[in-house]
Amino acid sequence: MEDVKISKQQVQFIEQLKQELTKYMITIPVYSYMSKINKNARIKDNLEGIMSQKGIKFNRNMSDPAFVPKMERQFLEFPNGDHEDIIDTVSQGIEMFRRAHPPKQQKQEEKPAEYLDPVTRQSNATRGLQVGG
Repeated sequence: MEDVKISKQQVQFIEQLKQELTKYMITIPVYSYMSKINKNARIKDNLEGIMSQKGIKFNRNMSDPAFVPKMERQFLEFPNGDHEDIIDTVSQGIEMFRRAHPPKQQKQEEKPAEYLDPVTRQSNATRGLQVGG
C-alpha cells in the first residue's frame, strides 16, 4: 500500500474551497479519497475494461491545448511512462462513480402462482394430482 501524505497547504486549500463554495451557495460535494491498493494496480483495475471497449470519450476542444497530447501520452505509455497523474485521476473518478452507482442486480425470474407447464402446456392451477389406482 502506498503512503499518501497531504501537505498543510493542500488541507488549507481544501478548507478554503469548501468555504468559498458555501459562501456562494454552490453545492458541489468535496470528497477525501484514500486508496488501499497501489496506483498502477488501481489504474489497471479501473480502466482496462473500459478502455478495451472504447468506453471513454475525451473532449479534444479543451481550453488548454497542451493538455490533450499530455493526457494521450500518459494513456499510451502506461505503465512504463514517467507520469500517470492524469490517468490516475480518471481512474479514481471512475471508481467513485461505480461506488455511487453500483450495477443493479438482476432478479431471478420467479414463476407466478399460476403458470403453464412448459412440457404439458397445462396450467398448474387446473392440473390436479392423480393418484395411481
